Amino acid sequence: ELARCLVEQGVLLKGLGRSEPRLFREAIQACEAHAPAHFQVGVEASEAGNAAAAKEAYTRAVRLHPGYVEAWNNLGVACRILGEPEHALEAYSMALKVNQNCKKTRENLAICLLELGCKALQAKEWKKASGFFKQALTFNTNNADVYFNLAVMYAERQKFDRAKVNYELAVHFEPGHINAHNNLGVIHRRQGNVEAAVHCFEQALKFSPAMNLANKNLGAIYGAMGRMSEAISLTRAAIEASPRDAEAYNNLALLLRDQCDM
Repeated sequence: ELARCLVEQGVLLKGLGRSEPRLFREAIQACEAHAPAHFQVGVEASEAGNAAAAKEAYTRAVRLHPGYVEAWNNLGVACRILGEPEHALEAYSMALKVNQNCKKTRENLAICLLELGCKALQAKEWKKASGFFKQALTFNTNNADVYFNLAVMYAERQKFDRAKVNYELAVHFEPGHINAHNNLGVIHRRQGNVEAAVHCFEQALKFSPAMNLANKNLGAIYGAMGRMSEAISLTRAAIEASPRDAEAYNNLALLLRDQCDM
């Protein structure tokens, strides 16, 4: 009873902007088996940036109360911060087992699976990456980054039509996803659809005018179309955004040379 009162007081004071972490520690001293006290210690550690201490506190909370959904979720977050996606996946799975309808848990699971998929993608483990990404979508069908990384995987495997579909889904769910707009433009340009490519690069620049890749790519297209002044301006913007981009300097030199020839 004392532990419960101390935790409630600590939460109330925190809500009023008067944080008193000692109350949660005192609650644990009063009753070591009071899971909410360990949970609040974990919250304090998380807010202080100490993911390792937070993980330890949340672990104690779920051992004492296996049905503690919030603690399982926060344990997953701590594990992700510590670079332990497999352990995070276990924690989120336990949270979902307790409450199948928890939206936060499903979103966290999707993010965790996305991270595991990206790890497999970097290692060029295509089947494994695809499995993680598709599993992520079963928990959150609106996650633009999952579609984006699926598209990257398909593009690397030369499956450009599938890549296009997933880049389009990425920008559908996140209209400001500049990398998806840019990469979609690259595929359109590769396939000879210049008008669509221009639109994609322009969309990327609409959300991020200084984006190096979109400026460079659109500059290259305008150069090929003979729109030299615009091409040079865009390429210079690309260099300003990324002063070490050797390709952009080379493009600029070629554009200036071609402008002189004209």
